[in-house]
Amino acid sequence: AIISGLGSSSISYSYTDSNSCSNAIFSVVDVKPAPVISISGDSIICKGEGTNLNSSGASTFQWSTGVTGNTISISPSIDTDYLVIGTDSNGCNGADSILVSVNELPVIEIFGSDSLCADSTVLIEVTAGFSAYEWSSNETTSAISIGPFNEGDDPLYTVTVTDINGCEAQDSIQMLSLIHISEPTRRRG
Repeated sequence: AIISGLGSSSISYSYTDSNSCSNAIFSVVDVKPAPVISISGDSIICKGEGTNLNSSGASTFQWSTGVTGNTISISPSIDTDYLVIGTDSNGCNGADSILVSVNELPVIEIFGSDSLCADSTVLIEVTAGFSAYEWSSNETTSAISIGPFNEGDDPLYTVTVTDINGCEAQDSIQMLSLIHISEPTRRRG
């Protein structure tokens, strides 16, 4: 017998054997719908970050990672597919999957002199082309002018950049302020 669709269906089976004996069996089959499983959570993350994936639509869940429960914490280092199978109270199964893409972190470097005379200024800059810049001095451009400093000050400058994917990277430069020595004046005698 072929049963199609949801709900109750009656089926019967009858047969006659070689001795002309007959028998019939009647049964009702109740076809339940499979649960509709869905996964929510971040499908794009930055390398080194973690996120939670949440599943819904059933009573119990089994993830492809081996974890049971409706939520898993993940921190993949490469693009990874995650599958969850949900089972409802009728014992029916449904599934869903999600591809979590992992974006590389931006590569940055601070350029410029790391030493200067205490009474001068210098331009330091970071690789251009990022969506946002934030220096420890609260400036938000790719290049900043720093100085003058007091003799012996050795300030540390840190910059955090954000790329178009929202991924962040950080670099620092320790400045060394040098003592300014004036040229001696010569007297003619």
